[in-house]
Order: sequence, then C-alpha cells, then structure tokens
Amino acid sequence: MKGRVLRGGWLKFGLILFFNPCVRLFDIFPDALGILCILYAIAKISDLSADLADAREKFWTLFWIELSKLPAQFVLAYVSGSSVGQEPLVLTFVFAYAIASSVYAIRAFTALYDGFAYLGGAYDGGDFLAVLPRLPGEKTPRPVGRLAAFTCVFILAKNILSVLPEFALLHAYDGAGDVRPSGMDVSSFYPLFVIFAALVSLVFGVIWLAKTLRYFSAFRRHKEFFSLLGREYAAKILPNTGLFVYRRVRVFYYILCAAALFSVDMYFDEINVLPDFICALFFFFAAFWISKYAKSGRMMLFSGLYFVGGIFTFVFMRLFNAEYGYRSVQKIERAKMLYTRYAVSNALTKVLFVLVIFSLGRLLLQLVREHTGVETMAFSSGSKQPLIRVFARRILRMRILAVIHAVVSILYFYFVVDMQSIELRGEFGGYAYFPRFEFAWMLDVLMALIFAIYTVNLVSDLTAEVKFRYRYDE
Repeated sequence: MKGRVLRGGWLKFGLILFFNPCVRLFDIFPDALGILCILYAIAKISDLSADLADAREKFWTLFWIELSKLPAQFVLAYVSGSSVGQEPLVLTFVFAYAIASSVYAIRAFTALYDGFAYLGGAYDGGDFLAVLPRLPGEKTPRPVGRLAAFTCVFILAKNILSVLPEFALLHAYDGAGDVRPSGMDVSSFYPLFVIFAALVSLVFGVIWLAKTLRYFSAFRRHKEFFSLLGREYAAKILPNTGLFVYRRVRVFYYILCAAALFSVDMYFDEINVLPDFICALFFFFAAFWISKYAKSGRMMLFSGLYFVGGIFTFVFMRLFNAEYGYRSVQKIERAKMLYTRYAVSNALTKVLFVLVIFSLGRLLLQLVREHTGVETMAFSSGSKQPLIRVFARRILRMRILAVIHAVVSILYFYFVVDMQSIELRGEFGGYAYFPRFEFAWMLDVLMALIFAIYTVNLVSDLTAEVKFRYRYDE
C-alpha cells in the first residue's frame, strides 16, 4: 500500500542481501545494495524514533564503507597482479574494512532494534515490537535484545572469518621476510581456508537470517498498529517540508563529494583509472536529485554532454595505449595521430567539465537564495556580510579553480610527450628519453585536489546553512 510507514518487504530483502559471506572484499550479494534496501524501508518510520534515526545515520555510513569496497577490489587486483609479495598489503585492506564494517554494522543494527523496542513502548498496541515471536512450547517471550546480541555475534563472525584466511598467505614468509622452505608453507591451502571460512560464515548467516526474518515477519499481523504510526507520521512529520528539503540537499552534497573525488585524474601506467565519464555520472545524478528544489536542467544537459565526451576520451585512451606509449608520439606517425585524437577529445571533455561547474555554481546560488533564509553566515562561518554575497564570491573562486584545473589537465597532454634525451655512455650507448617537465603529473593532481577540496567545503557550508534554517530554526 502506498504511503506505508514501514516497507517490510524491502527490509526483509535487504536482510537477505546482507547475510552472505564475504571473501576478502567480495560479496556474492552486495552488502551495499542490502543496506540501501534497509534504508529505503525505514526512511519514514525512522522519523518517529531517535534510535531509528540514529540507525539510519549509521546505515548510511555503513553503506559508503561497503560501496567503497568495489574500487578497493580493483586496487587489490591491480596490486596483486602487478607484483608478488603484496600479501601484507592485502591483509591490511581486508583487516581495515573488517573493523570498519563491524563497528558501524553493530551500531546500526543495535540502534535499529532499540528503535523498534522504543516504538513498542511509546504507542498503544506495540508491545510485540519489544519481544521475539514465541517458539513452540515457549511460555515467556524473549526480549528483542537477544536478537540484537546474536546479530552482533553474527557480524563479528562474518568479518573475522573474512580476514582469517589471509594469514595463511603470510605463512609463506618467515619473520625476516624470506620465503619459507616449501615443506613448511601452508599458503598452498589458502583456497581450502577460504572455503571453510565461507561455509562457517554461511552457517552463522543462515541462522541469523532465520531469526531476523521471523521477527520482522510477525509485523504483518499488526497492520492496525502500523496504520496508527502512519497517521502519526502524517500529522507530525509531513507538514515539516523543510526537513525533506534539508535531507535532499544533504544527499546532493554526498553525491557532489563523489563527483569532486572522481574529477581528479589518476594516471597509472599511462591509464587514467578515474575516467571523466564516472565524474560526469555523479554530476548528472546530483543535478537530477536536487531538481525538485532547484532548476538543474542546464547542469543535467552539460553533465550528459560531459559523460559522452568522457566516453570518447576513454575509448581513444585505450586505443592509444593498446599500441603505444608516450615516448612513441614523437617517433611514430601513427602514434602521433592516435595521441592527437586522444588529446583533442580530452580537451573538449575538460571544456564540458568547466561548463558543468559553471552551471553548478548557478544552481548553488539558487539554493542560497531560496533555502537558507538568513542574512549572515550565522552557522558555517563568522562573516557578517550578506549570505548571498559570501557564497557568490566563493562560487566565483570555485569556477576559477575549475578553469585552472581544466587548463592544467589539457597542458598535461603536452608536457608528457615533450621529451628530452640524454646520451648513455658505456659499452652499449644509446639514448634515454624522459619528459622535460617531469612533475607535470604532480601539478595536475595538485590542482585537481585543490578544486575538489574547495568544492566539497563550499557545498558542505551551504548544506550547513540549509540545516540551520530547516532543522533548527523552528
């Protein structure tokens, strides 16, 4: 039914996606997708309980942690495939993610159960939320805290078991870092350790999923209670439209953070591992997301063109790198032709990037005018100038930084092929070639990071002003 305060089907589907084992950083069913389903399920009901609101915040943090595992997997695959002896680095990655996931998952699920227990005591007819469904022959129902405790055990077991097999790979080396004799090496049994850990984790997961689904499935027998919560939500929450504006601006900020991050060109072995079309997608999603409260059509248009340009640039990059490297451009005519096409496409793409940022600035100014409502920087800084003037100046600086970032990125394509040579002395002789400006890549990354950090701080301050008006200005 449309307008339900709790989307039970989505909640259970999210739990199903969450229970599966994790091998290194790989999930058969992505945990990030499961967490997103849980967030969608509790989006409304979380406004009726402080604990559920806290759970929603923790689940959002957990979602970003789990989502970041995707690029981390590519990094690990690249590192492991390009050189040997990287087992400690892999273990560090897996261990760090296991700790972060455990901390936020435990806090999120504990707050989730506490929130439902609170609702059970705050509204008539909600006692069932504080206890688990009775088992056959059970006289006294168990408190929901028992399920919360077992959830903590399951989360710890799932993440610990994802780390333990990695220690087997370290056994191939002794304390001095030397390779052990083959007879003492247990790293060859690594696949067996992974299978065993995954099976144990799966057993824990199935038991946890059965217990959790049983608890939430019992909610279907209490439709009248959730109808009461729905009426409470309609009476107390829906009239507060500013709350929804702030939330949408906050998500807009998160998406722009990702866009700013992916605007940094990172070249490894002459391959840009953060291609422009990914950045363009985030800009497009940010513009689409905020379109309900600001005119974002121009930004969506330029983001779409930027995406197309990014695709062409990526294709031309792969075509060039498949046959040649930078040192071949001045020597081979075909290499020069492929590289010129690649460089021109990159230049046009960067022009579109600048247009996206200019349209973003216009959108941000509209948000300042329509959704801040204060005359001074009362929250995000100590400035006594009118808010619109302060943000107009900062947006101008953002646009200037975007232009500088684009210009440096375009010039980078010249610097990396502008080679100089030195004659090698010795028996074989010959020449060695290297760029005249060896630090071009450093300048490119530096300007991109300055732009990204400045943009993130700018939108963060704007989000704080919207929060000040809609969440605290009663």
